[in-house]
Order: sequence, then structure tokens, then C-alpha cells
Amino acid sequence: MNEASTAFDFRMIIEIISGVLLSMALLILFIVSLIRSIVKRSKGWVMTAVFSGLIGLSLLGTGIYFAASRVADEFKKSSQPKIFQTSDGVATLVGQGSWKKLNLDSPAASLKIGNLIAEEYLVVITEPRIDFEKGFTCKQFADLAVETSSKVIKSPKVAGLAPITINGLSAYQTRITGSVGGVSVDYLNTYVQGKKHFHQILAWTLPSKRRVAFPKFKNAVATFHEVSKNTSPDLAR
Repeated sequence: MNEASTAFDFRMIIEIISGVLLSMALLILFIVSLIRSIVKRSKGWVMTAVFSGLIGLSLLGTGIYFAASRVADEFKKSSQPKIFQTSDGVATLVGQGSWKKLNLDSPAASLKIGNLIAEEYLVVITEPRIDFEKGFTCKQFADLAVETSSKVIKSPKVAGLAPITINGLSAYQTRITGSVGGVSVDYLNTYVQGKKHFHQILAWTLPSKRRVAFPKFKNAVATFHEVSKNTSPDLAR
């Protein structure tokens, strides 16, 4: 998760806790003042009860308004797609508004994004085509990548490679199921042949979340394209 987002979430939590504590303090003061005003019939305690009650209601109303506004803003942001660019500047794709850059354990990846709560993860790994034999095809790259991925997945089940086209680029896509570290995982892997690079777009989630996550993955993969020197996308931070 990026630092700016984490800091924002932390500040919001602190603000909510502070508001709750202040409201509780005023509520206690109101109750004590009300009881004192009844028992002692003191104008001072009556004024204190009225004052604390009015302030408490005002803070409660303001808190509800701002909380609702925050929730509405966050919902609006999460519903708007984001453009993400690989760290090497080679490619971009459009992901969910709720996705963020994550610190995933994938050193070779030039892009690591997803949603920790929804268990949706996607990485992009890019390799120069010059590092492969001349005439090395996208199908050969896909076969090699699938074989490599299968070595780190326990009891992998690999669906057949389906040829697809992504924004004019030849690609292959497959689903791989298995377990990693004792956790069942469902992968949607796509292998793309670019002008000067081969790309792996690896997306995964838990089996129980596949029906919701896979359409999101497919939508993101469909937006993948290589960046030309003249392209300056509005990047997500």
C-alpha cells in the first residue's frame, strides 16, 4: 500500500477516535450536570447541562455529516478506474479504483497492485525479447512462463492456453489453480508479446473470491498497452 494512502487512513482513524471520545466526554458531562441540576436545583448545573447538551448534539451532527461525506468521497474514488504504469515505464493498464500499489513479494515485477481487503492482486513482469532466441514466439514464452509458475505452486492445475489479442498485441491466457504456502490460490495469467518485450500479467485471488475478482482482472488485462515515447498517461500514485 502506498504511504500517502496509509497516512490518510491513519489520520481518518485518529479523527474518528478523537470525535468519539469528545462526544462521550460531553455526554457524561451532560448526564452528570442534568442529575446535579435536578438534585441541587442549581441554575449553574442547569446551564452546564444545557450547554453540554447543545454542544454534544452539534458535534454529533457535524460528525455524522463529515463521516457521511468521507464515506461518499471514498466510494466515489473507489468507483473510478485508475491508470497504473510499470516502474520501467514500458506499459500501463487501467485497474479498479479500489486498487493501490502494494509491496508484494515479487522482486522481478515492475508493477504490483491490488486490494488487500478484497484479496485481489496483480503484477506485471516484463522481459526484453532480445534476451530470447531470434524468432521466439509468444506461445513459446507462455509455455515457458507457465512451466516456471507451476514449479512454485503445489499441485498445480493448468487450463489450456487460449490465444487472445490485447490492443493489437498477441497474447495467451490461462487459469492456474493450486496452493502456495498452504493457501489455495486461483490465478488468471496472461502472456503478451510486445514490440521489444514479453510481458507476464499475473493476477490471483482466493477461490472463494474468484467470481468477483476474475472479471476485474480481465477488464484490467484488456486495457494493457505498451507506452510510446510520446505518451504521458495520468498515472495513479
